[in-house]
Amino acid sequence: MCQPHLDGIPADVVAAAIGAITLDGEPGHRTFRVSNDHRDDGSSLDSLARAIERVPPLRYFDHAAWYAELRSQLETLDEPTHRRGPLPVIERWSAPAIPGELVRLDTMRFREKLRALLGLDDVPSLDAAYLEHMAGSAL
Repeated sequence: MCQPHLDGIPADVVAAAIGAITLDGEPGHRTFRVSNDHRDDGSSLDSLARAIERVPPLRYFDHAAWYAELRSQLETLDEPTHRRGPLPVIERWSAPAIPGELVRLDTMRFREKLRALLGLDDVPSLDAAYLEHMAGSAL
């Protein structure tokens, strides 16, 4: 059975990759699948919550309550913000993802660009050390 997985990449790595890919001089439109392939790194929303639980106020919800709260908060946004928000596609999150049934994206081209342009060996994992570091910097 697959364990829950947080499919995230550190924002600074994504931002650096976007900048480097944009400026690399390669012409034309390109698409990169940006995804964390480290399915066994132990990172999950639960581990993220544990890493930041000392940052008030943190509230825990079961999935149904979280979804209702998210939808409610998104519906209160002003019109310009509402148009840029995820409300049109929120149904995607109405039920929790089932581990093992997640779509795996081919991130080979993105990983190649990380190596070539940023000197990274691979997509960084959102492991416990990284989550602790980010939680500490949020204080």
